[in-house]
Amino acid sequence: MRNPLRLLAIGAAFLAAAPAALAASKPPAKPVKGANYEGATASRKSTIRLKVARSGRSVTVWLGVLPTSCKESGQGPIQKTAAARISSSGAFKGTISYEGLFTSGVTAKAYFSGHFNGRKATGTVRAEFLKVTGCNSTSAFTAALPAPPKHK
Repeated sequence: MRNPLRLLAIGAAFLAAAPAALAASKPPAKPVKGANYEGATASRKSTIRLKVARSGRSVTVWLGVLPTSCKESGQGPIQKTAAARISSSGAFKGTISYEGLFTSGVTAKAYFSGHFNGRKATGTVRAEFLKVTGCNSTSAFTAALPAPPKHK
């Protein structure tokens, strides 16, 4: 320690910067446990619903219509999805399979990924049509908790 005053000044500078660094590294807001988020995709404005489990550790996604670049997509009406795990940072990803009503097998798949930030969720949905070519597409989505009722 050649210059104790210099060392002390450097230490004080680090201590002064610590609160700003901690504020910047604040963990993201978690999803609201047991809540239903509702929103829409950017393309075709299809409805999207996210149901967060009571534990807050998983989410089930429902998508009205897949994003597509075709007029008729060939998407089956029966949607099968499993709950997707929500990471500690609020991120999630999963797959939805669509089956035809009168046909056997999967006709389309949706791959979704997103991130919760408290009362809001954003992400993307990528559609893959297995029976129709040239219709695959990707769209962003935004979902939020419904506004609380106003008291009169």
